Amino acid sequence: MNNLDDFDHEPHVQQQQTPTRIVQELVSRLRDPDPHIAAHAAQTLFDLGVKGGYASPTATRNREEIGSMPGVFQGFAHLVQNGTDEGQGWACAALAQIAFDNADNCLAVVRTPGMLSGLRQVMTRSSQDSRAAAALAVNNIAAFSEQASAIIVQADVLNINTASADTLMKRVPALRRLGAAAAIVAYREDAV
Repeated sequence: MNNLDDFDHEPHVQQQQTPTRIVQELVSRLRDPDPHIAAHAAQTLFDLGVKGGYASPTATRNREEIGSMPGVFQGFAHLVQNGTDEGQGWACAALAQIAFDNADNCLAVVRTPGMLSGLRQVMTRSSQDSRAAAALAVNNIAAFSEQASAIIVQADVLNINTASADTLMKRVPALRRLGAAAAIVAYREDAV
C-alpha cells in the first residue's frame, strides 16, 4: 500500500487503527502544490476523524493520532489560508472533526499561527459549504476546550466585539433570522 488510493479501497485497513505512516503521508499532502491532492488529503483526514461514528473508539483514537502528528495543524493552516474553496472546506471540516471531544487538539488549533485568521477568512469569503465547515470548526473548538474558547473570544474571530450589530447581522444570517441585534448589544453591555 503505497498511496492514498490503496488506503481508500482496502476495507481491512480502514477498520483498523489508523497506521501512523498513512497519517504522515496525508499530513504531508496538505501542502501539496496540486490543490486536488491537498483537498483529498484533508477529506481523508476528515473521514478518519469520524470513522465508525463520532463517539466510536476508532474515531477517538484516530483524532488523537492525527492531532499528535507533527506538522498537522500547520498543514491545515496552510490549506485554510491558501487552498482552493474545496481544499479550505475539507480542511475546515477535518478540523471540526479533529477538535471533536479533544481539548488538546482544540488548543493546538487555536495556537497555530495563522489558523484563526484563516478560519475568519473562510467564514467571510468562501462558498456557503466552506463557511459552514469553518463555523463548525470554530464551534467544536470552543465547545470542547474552555481555554480554546477564551482564545477565540480574545482573538475576536467573528469581530463580535468590534463590529456593529448591522454588520454582524449581514455576516451571520442566523442572527438576522433570529432578530439577535438586541442580544448582541446586551452581550457587549454585559462584557463591559
